[in-house]
Amino acid sequence: MKKVKYKNITIDGELFEELHVFYDNEGNLVVLPLLFSIDLARTGTVFSFKKISTRSRFKNSEFEEKTILTRHDVSSNTETTYLGHILKYLEYCESNSLPYDELEHCTELADNEDISLFLNHEYPDQISTYTTLKGMKSAITAYYNFLTYLGITNQRSIRIKKEVRKKLLNKEANNFQIKYINSNSINELLFASKSKADNLIIQCGYRLGLRAKECAGLMLHGKGGLNDLIKQYRREEDDTSRYPVRTEYFEYQLRSKYTKGGKSRFLYIPRKMMRDIELYKETERADILALSKSPEPDTLLLNASNGHLGKAISTKHASTVFRHLKQIISSLKEYHSFHCLRHTFATLLYDKKIKEGNGKNDALREVANALGHSLDRHGNAYKNSTRYIIMRDYMNIVEKAS
Repeated sequence: MKKVKYKNITIDGELFEELHVFYDNEGNLVVLPLLFSIDLARTGTVFSFKKISTRSRFKNSEFEEKTILTRHDVSSNTETTYLGHILKYLEYCESNSLPYDELEHCTELADNEDISLFLNHEYPDQISTYTTLKGMKSAITAYYNFLTYLGITNQRSIRIKKEVRKKLLNKEANNFQIKYINSNSINELLFASKSKADNLIIQCGYRLGLRAKECAGLMLHGKGGLNDLIKQYRREEDDTSRYPVRTEYFEYQLRSKYTKGGKSRFLYIPRKMMRDIELYKETERADILALSKSPEPDTLLLNASNGHLGKAISTKHASTVFRHLKQIISSLKEYHSFHCLRHTFATLLYDKKIKEGNGKNDALREVANALGHSLDRHGNAYKNSTRYIIMRDYMNIVEKAS
């Protein structure tokens, strides 16, 4: 089985700038995958099933639910990826054919059980990532939806089994450094923090998505400082009749001076964290200032060590705090660092946006903006942001297991 890419090929008077054609081991054309390839090249779309509710014109009639086929756009990269997956599926069909059977030429006869055997048993042993398996599922689904559209076959129920998904995600976690820290380990970090400042530093990572050096950039005093937000928080706490609706997230602008690439961005501080910030300011921070001989810095977080008492924390301080805490928390991996808290924040945010009904691209854009990442010239998140798709899958496994 092979796939050949032709350029500027004309079929029945229609010019295709690029077309992928499938041949079996004897050089015979494999027709149905070719038709799928032609449709992809011609329309740049694939079919999916959509459930809709309809009602007749009679007033008291009941809603009737039916399933229809609809087209949706895919990128040129997705087209190429799908055709690559179809090639692997055809190779499997060809290698498992009996003499004179030629399964690769009659894929329309494969039922749900046949497809599941490949997708959930044969193919997972050949790959190392769950993302690859999801891509194969999407490609096969698109292929059989197209055959259904042609009237050649009926809708297939194509699913990845839960145990297969879990096995691949665990395999992926072992092969790669999954930088998501589960909620149990986060709670251990917070509980093990020896001071309110250390506790806030951990929250800065997983609640705000800060880089280690950015923790030193949280301003308490001055225009736009956290003091204004603390006062707002306190007013709402003290006068509930005047403020019946409490602020859930407090907007704070992190100045470009402290960010990577010199790009300022907005942080959204949860109400619970604002309470912890106020408590730190009025107790631990105030005690440090009372003992310090240094002028009060504008920054929120102060150093409590003897040699630097009362001075602003350094840009490396957050990493040092995490490293010390990691030594007493056995559930953390050797490669885990403060920056993994930032990845955890991004994974949780991506999960939240998906659950709110956003598409993957929109959700990744939101994550990129929250992290202070640039977007490409089309306004989309760069490819490295797609790691959060994998990390979300891993998160769903480990959080359900805990």
